[in-house]
Amino acid sequence: MSWIRAWLWRNRWLLGLGLVAAMVRWFAGDAERVERYYASGIFPRLSGWLGHLLGRLPFSLGDLLYLVAGVGLLVALWRLRSEQAPWRGRVFRGLRAALSWGLGVNIAFNLSWGLNYDRTPLDRRLGLVPQTSDTVLLQGLTDALLQRVNAFSSAGQRKPVSATSLGEMAREGYRLAGRTHPALHPPVASFKSSLYGSLGNYIGYSGYYNPFTGEGQLNATIPAFLHPFVTCHELAHQIGIARENEANLAGFLAARAVPDSAFRYSAYLDMFLYAVGNLHAFDSAAAQTRLQALSPAAKADIRELQAFQERYRTPVDQASDWLYDRFLRLNGQAEGIRSYSSVVVWLLALYRRDGDI
Repeated sequence: MSWIRAWLWRNRWLLGLGLVAAMVRWFAGDAERVERYYASGIFPRLSGWLGHLLGRLPFSLGDLLYLVAGVGLLVALWRLRSEQAPWRGRVFRGLRAALSWGLGVNIAFNLSWGLNYDRTPLDRRLGLVPQTSDTVLLQGLTDALLQRVNAFSSAGQRKPVSATSLGEMAREGYRLAGRTHPALHPPVASFKSSLYGSLGNYIGYSGYYNPFTGEGQLNATIPAFLHPFVTCHELAHQIGIARENEANLAGFLAARAVPDSAFRYSAYLDMFLYAVGNLHAFDSAAAQTRLQALSPAAKADIRELQAFQERYRTPVDQASDWLYDRFLRLNGQAEGIRSYSSVVVWLLALYRRDGDI
């Protein structure tokens, strides 16, 4: 039995991490518990503290942390490869180190933000009843979005605005939307341009939220008319809305509340593209008719977006999409990367309830 005690002692750190990870997953098993103690208790305080602390930095600390982590991983792999010990011993130590780091990162991710995936769904907090996509209702929604796109298209954002200004305007949108939808509230402003610039286009992201630093990031090199909605989407993550379809919904509600036509155009165009994409699956001719009815300015923006996406379509982008798809599925989003477009379910619910969008 002495060898068992020795093994347990040598692996005490790994076993401890495994126990903590198991306790975190047990806690996540009850959505009401997560909502009460984490999403409405621990997380807002942590997010506010990080926002006040790191929001003052003129650069993205999260971007730097990811860079340091990547370099550190490469150095660790090189050192492991360079050791003179037998390969079996090196493999075993490498696997143990990888498991330890993996568990540690998983625990940090869940405690800093990831438990929001397990909270009460946003539709329940907004009082929405999901609507299936029947053709008549979907056509009505698409037409309503089309009218808004055309109405605001002449004011669409054509020149980049600083991430700080976008973050402040989006924050005001959340404050205004919160009057009608109490589940939404303004986040602590900590929104910045990503340091990676156009490199992010090859990876395939327009913006992201760093769960470890609480910073929202904008890839400022994407077409300018996308910036306002991307900002609102990422700030949804900042207030603890983790699922992508829910962040799309919250971002839309906030963006349309901003007293700025460029924000409204950005939001309505994004939602129109999701809706017309869904309509195409039911009636391709009807979808094409709606696309042809767009204003010249909106058509030009869509052409710019298509050209932009085609320019950066690479194997790296495809691999990044595959990895992110797996990540979303592991965090309870069964549709993976396609979950973004499932926001149409909630748009239909809003449209049926309010008679407009």
